[in-house]
Order: sequence, then structure tokens, then C-alpha cells
Amino acid sequence: PCNNCDTCVEPVETYDATIDAQKAISAVYRLREIFGVNYLIDVLVGVSNDRIRRFRHDNISVFNIGNHLSKREWTSVFRQLIARNLLRVDMINHGSVKITDKGRSFIKDKEEIQLRKYIARVKKSAQERKVESDKSTGSDIRYWDAFFCSCFFSVCFCSDEMFENLHSLRV
Repeated sequence: PCNNCDTCVEPVETYDATIDAQKAISAVYRLREIFGVNYLIDVLVGVSNDRIRRFRHDNISVFNIGNHLSKREWTSVFRQLIARNLLRVDMINHGSVKITDKGRSFIKDKEEIQLRKYIARVKKSAQERKVESDKSTGSDIRYWDAFFCSCFFSVCFCSDEMFENLHSLRV
């Protein structure tokens, strides 16, 4: 520990995400590595829409096995699995999620994994957002940061709080 960065000074809360990671990787495998994060999450939480029914993914073993987590929590799980190189996003194939060699080893060797626990942001009132907006001078930077994230991960995982903290350091 460096004792200088936010992570060392205030460690994040983690949890044993072994089962959740196995479910996520299993969903990628069962759906033949051709769908993106949002579709995978819909299958895991049991969303029954026309597309899922048309592909008959409401009849596969991973359908609704992840209903104990919200969509945002699953987004966090997928983001962290991608960051740890257990999964990767194939941008050439429209953002489909693929299992990496490390992800295959994780499943085969029955490894354990600790992931950061998702913490929901508190929604701010319109007045609070306006005050913050008036203070900010970098709205064009936020647009490009969001564009960069969405291009490389097919889902924007940018945190407003993180953006504001980084932005205040740049200004």
C-alpha cells in the first residue's frame, strides 16, 4: 500500500463474487459469446422481452439465475470482470462479450474472486444538479469522456462523482 491514493487511504468494500462471476461467465458461454453486456444482464435478471423470447433465451439454464442483483450491480460485475481480463469486449463484433483464457482458467480451476461492492449513488434534486452544473466548466470534457467509455466498453461506466473529482484536479 502506498498510503497516498484513495484506495489505500480508504479501501473499497469488497465481497466474495465467485458465484456471481461464474454466473456471468456461464451466461457469456451459454449465449455463445455473441451478445453484449446489456443483453447478458437482461438474461441473467430474467427480463422476458420479444428479443429474448425470439432467441428462446428464456429457456436456457442461466435465464433469471442472477435476479438477486440489480442491473446496475450486474453492470459493475461485468465491468470488473472485463477489467480483470476474465472477459473482454469485442468491438469488431458489435460489442459482443468474449471469455478470455484467464476467464476459462477461472472457471476450470474453480478460483475465488473478490469484487468491489456496488454502492448506489444518491439521486440529487434538480436544484443540487443546477448548482453543480453552474460550478462546472468542463461539460464538453464530460461528453468526450462518456464517448470514450462507450466506444471501448459499449456501456458507459463513468461515475459522475469520479469525473468531478478528477476534473477538480485538472482545473
